Amino acid sequence: MSNVAERKRALFNIINTKLSVLDPSLTSDILCPLCMGRFGIDSLQSDLTLEHVPPRATAQLIGEKSNETLTCRKCNNALGTKYQRNLKHFLIHQLHAYGKYGGSIPGYIHTPDTRPLRSNIIFTPGSLVVTGVPKANDPLMTQAHVTAWDDIAAHHIIGYRFSITLEYSYKLPIAWAAYLQAAYLTEYIFSDGQYTRCAAGRELRTLVASNRLTDLGPCLIEPLKIGVGGKPWQAAITEPENLRCLWVKVAGNIVVLPWPDDSKLSCYTAWQAVCDQTSFGLKPKTTFRLNFWSVADAIEANKCLPGLLARPSGDRIG
Repeated sequence: MSNVAERKRALFNIINTKLSVLDPSLTSDILCPLCMGRFGIDSLQSDLTLEHVPPRATAQLIGEKSNETLTCRKCNNALGTKYQRNLKHFLIHQLHAYGKYGGSIPGYIHTPDTRPLRSNIIFTPGSLVVTGVPKANDPLMTQAHVTAWDDIAAHHIIGYRFSITLEYSYKLPIAWAAYLQAAYLTEYIFSDGQYTRCAAGRELRTLVASNRLTDLGPCLIEPLKIGVGGKPWQAAITEPENLRCLWVKVAGNIVVLPWPDDSKLSCYTAWQAVCDQTSFGLKPKTTFRLNFWSVADAIEANKCLPGLLARPSGDRIG
């Protein structure tokens, strides 16, 4: 049996034990947390997939620990690739904006005497590395760029102007939806399956099933320190009452999840009213009470929100 197969079987048994406490009728089955489809142990190879939360490619960007669970292959195929790609590229954009990304970014470089050249662009301290994409450009146009830059270097020309257009390759509404799904699955793991059975969990699943998570709009609170790894954590906003919700830090950002009894998902409208929706940062003097489930979660939160007192009883930050 392969390592993946062993992990899937072990996860199946753990999930079955936890879900059976909530629903004894499951006996030896488990439920997909996204569609609530029922699957037995014989579905491990054909119908169930190993789900990393957040996706490994995204977690590796910032050194964040991924949790694992099982989802059905249909849900994974329907949403996995699109959501994971948009989530990763949104985080790359965010890291690059804060000078914390050293990889290549697709885009175009445009000089006054040449047409835009499709390129892979790397920003490094004190330099810029531009590599053309051969199959995406006319060879003559590529050579025109090379000739122009060689001429600049040979004649020590200064004050030469050029422009760069970067393509981060994500759609913001889909990135929001990807973060919501990652936070929902994280809370599913943290709550031993209980969040899937609450009113808010059912409403979120309805939006997932109908591909309407993007209807909710912005759902992220940008942490004070960007690109912090560590582990995903959770907390509850208990005051003020109109902002009551769950916070789940996953894939480098803090995601707003509705309180379990918030069947109308009203928390999103409330938070969007007090947040800067461009940068996802909290406006000054926004004060609230944040309660943690554990000391470990409070310690992890302090990495993202410096100055937060690491006590599970709840602290004010603003």
